[in-house]
Amino acid sequence: MRKILASEDELKRAIPFLSLSWVVQNDDDNERSCFIYHCQLLEQVISLAKTNEIDIAYCIHRWYNYHCSKICERIFCELGATPAEDCFDSDTDLYIDGKPFDIKVSVISSKYKGNKDLSSRQAKDEYIKWLKDNASTRLNAHNREKLFIIVSDLSQKCAFDKIREKVKLFIDYYKQNKQDYSKSDACEIIFVK
Repeated sequence: MRKILASEDELKRAIPFLSLSWVVQNDDDNERSCFIYHCQLLEQVISLAKTNEIDIAYCIHRWYNYHCSKICERIFCELGATPAEDCFDSDTDLYIDGKPFDIKVSVISSKYKGNKDLSSRQAKDEYIKWLKDNASTRLNAHNREKLFIIVSDLSQKCAFDKIREKVKLFIDYYKQNKQDYSKSDACEIIFVK
């Protein structure tokens, strides 16, 4: 069953509430805010956060990230990728020509001190190395096939027209250069600015 996601306009309404310095996700607050998966409107998130006495900014941030990520996955599938059958598989979101990939949508880390213009192959490779070296040793470790949609700021996470253009370019490139992604830990950056 296809999940109904928040609209791009609704996600843009959340941008003023977002901050890069939000509280690090934790199991307790995640469990208490699982309602974010069923909210299409920002007002629903705010109302339920108040009702459940959970930090509103925390809930909005999770809601925004979740819906942006799911819409990006949907864009890949509309452009020819196949969704993973097991929606609880933490390593695979979709397949491109049979190759599994986990999609991560994020802003360039403020902790990264290298070249933040990820337009060149060298800059992308340096950032991928940094991501792998600085990944959590838990579930978010970057030791599997990953496609990072890296945006220059939080508002770009819901710039779906730009993201669609970049994803299409990547898929076309991938299909012509599959051999470059033959390693089991192949990672790539799709940079949106």
